[in-house]
Amino acid sequence: AEKRSSTITREWENRVPAIVSTQRDIEVFKQKFGGLQVRSCLDVPYSVGIVSVHSTESDAYSDQDVEEVKQVSEILSIGLTRMFDLEAVENRTRDLAESESKFRSLVEHATDVIMNVDRSGRISFINFPAPDMTLDEMIGTTLYDHTEAELHTAVDQCLGRVFTSQQSESIE
Repeated sequence: AEKRSSTITREWENRVPAIVSTQRDIEVFKQKFGGLQVRSCLDVPYSVGIVSVHSTESDAYSDQDVEEVKQVSEILSIGLTRMFDLEAVENRTRDLAESESKFRSLVEHATDVIMNVDRSGRISFINFPAPDMTLDEMIGTTLYDHTEAELHTAVDQCLGRVFTSQQSESIE
């Protein structure tokens, strides 16, 4: 049985079809798979396993049979690869949604004001509105709309440093 497993493994790794029809191999197969009445076995490897076709007839598989099973194996490989790719995308999407939810909760419950602004100071996100304003009213306004005129130069310089260094900064 050990030799059979290693042969199957080699066949799978090398993507080589194997026709099992010797009496010794068939006996190993029967022992391994519960005494099935098999006299020929065609194993064709594909990306995640082996397509195995069994027959009660000796020498049941032709070269054409091997080619047809290889084609089916390729189709299975493509389909399963796509399925695994979709599962990976679904997992990444779920992980991203969880991360976004945690981040949003953190930002919305922070005691400091956190905002996203563009280079002109236009607000695209803010976690706390200014007094007498709603969050929706704040979005689209600029930092300059909410600061005294004498601070506009400091705001402008701060924005320049933030976009140059890509580091957060604050003005008190």
